[in-house]
Amino acid sequence: MPTLFAWLGNSDLRASEDASGADFGPILMALETGVYDRLLLLSDHGQQRTLSYVAWLGKKFPGAIDVRYATLRSPTDFEDIYKAANGAVSAARSSSPSLKVTFHLSPGTPAMAAVWVLLAKAKYGADLIESSREHGVRPVV
Repeated sequence: MPTLFAWLGNSDLRASEDASGADFGPILMALETGVYDRLLLLSDHGQQRTLSYVAWLGKKFPGAIDVRYATLRSPTDFEDIYKAANGAVSAARSSSPSLKVTFHLSPGTPAMAAVWVLLAKAKYGADLIESSREHGVRPVV
């Protein structure tokens, strides 16, 4: 089951709140590639805002969506981000050791992206992707 790990970012929240439906946000853009069966969403946003996003996303993505909430001192606190991200991946891998994992670098803060890179290369051997309106979804090497 290919799983995408991503932090819920402001661009994703704005996309879900855009009545025109013109904006998808980085997470939905990645999920629409059809590669992933599951999203493990990390959020340091409030529960109500996160659940509203998940409800919106669930209408567009047929796969499973799991949410893990993280309490961060700030969205740039590397220690808190590392603990939350590593805990989420470790928990997912403990229940499914052969889980195919991809980390999405685009949503969230630059510190969150940096932690994904460190975890991908130093610990989990995960794939990395980025997405943008201009270039679509691309692997990161």
